Amino acid sequence: MNEYTMEDVQKQIQESIQKILQAVYNFSTGDVEKIFVYCFMGRDALSGDFFFQYENKIIVKKDMPNRIMEEQIFPTDLTVSEGRKIREAFKKANQEFPNEMYLTYDVKSKKMSNQFKYDVEWDEKAKVPTPDQHFEDWMMKVQQEI
Repeated sequence: MNEYTMEDVQKQIQESIQKILQAVYNFSTGDVEKIFVYCFMGRDALSGDFFFQYENKIIVKKDMPNRIMEEQIFPTDLTVSEGRKIREAFKKANQEFPNEMYLTYDVKSKKMSNQFKYDVEWDEKAKVPTPDQHFEDWMMKVQQEI
């Protein structure tokens, strides 16, 4: 039987993160300073979103020029599909999978940081913050730090 190892999981994570960051960067005007990507990978739900830092301001999708919105494949779809691949890689290796992934990429220095959280699970009936609320909270925290 072909064992799926944590090395395989790490390889999938690296490939997925690279695809996500490239798609989000391509969506930008190319002069952004930092890219921030959030992906929720729950048992029954997946979601993703992103924002940029440019000249000490946060730029969200709705603030992007219309030509970019029309010309590009929407990176949130790719974020969700790659999040699914990461979740499945953890499952194949019989490992607990993270519920949230936070990516920060500094375009100038080409340095990336990521954070995975395992303690968040969302369900529609529970009175807990939704993935969208987690994303909004993170965006507000980044804005305060700028």
